[in-house]
Amino acid sequence: MKFGVAGGREEDEFREVRLLRNLNLDALELEFVRGVYMKEDYAKELKKFAPDIIFSAHAPHYINLNANEKIKIENSKRRIIKSAKVLRHLGKNLVFHCGYYLKKGKKETFENIKNNLEEIINELNILNININLRPENTGKISQFGSLEEILELCSILNLLPCIDFHHLYARSLGKINSYEDFCSILLNIEEKLGSEALKDMHIHISGVEYGK
Repeated sequence: MKFGVAGGREEDEFREVRLLRNLNLDALELEFVRGVYMKEDYAKELKKFAPDIIFSAHAPHYINLNANEKIKIENSKRRIIKSAKVLRHLGKNLVFHCGYYLKKGKKETFENIKNNLEEIINELNILNININLRPENTGKISQFGSLEEILELCSILNLLPCIDFHHLYARSLGKINSYEDFCSILLNIEEKLGSEALKDMHIHISGVEYGK
C-alpha cells in the first residue's frame, strides 16, 4: 500500500515532493479541481524530479456529464481530456466526479453519463492517452455517484473506481464508518468488479465538513 496526500495547490509541486519525502510518504494527487493550469512540459520535469512518487490527479469540479446544456457537457469532456493530457506524463489515475442529477431521474442520469463517458474513452483512445479514468463516489445526495451507481458504471465501461470513504460516510449521514462497513464495501467491489479491482485501488479518506 502506498500513502500520500492531495496537493499541487501552491504552484510549487517540487516543494511538496520534498515534503512528502521528509514524511516518508509515497504519493501525491494533483488537485486540478479549480482548473488545469499545469503545462505538459512542467509535468515531464516534475516526473523527472520525482520518479519515486506516485502521481495521480483530480479533474476539475466543474464537470457535469448530465448537464441540460450541450455546451456544459462538451466543456466537461474537454476538462477531463485536458487533465488526462497532463497526467499522462506523470501517472495513471485520473479521479473525477461525474455530475448531478438535476431534475432528471436516476436511470436517465446514468445513461447520459455512461454515453458521455464512452465518448471520452473513445477520444482518449484516438489520442493514444493511456490513463485510468476513475469515477469517484460522491458525498452529496444531489450528485450522481452512490457506491452502487459507480460500481455499475465501472462494470459496464470496464473502468476502476476511486472509492472515497468519507463521501460514503457523509452520504449515509454517518452510518458507514465501522470496520464491518469497510469490509462490506470491499466485498461489494470484489463481487461487482472482480478480485483484480481490490489489487489496484485508489482510495480517498479524510474528515468530513458538513454543509446545511
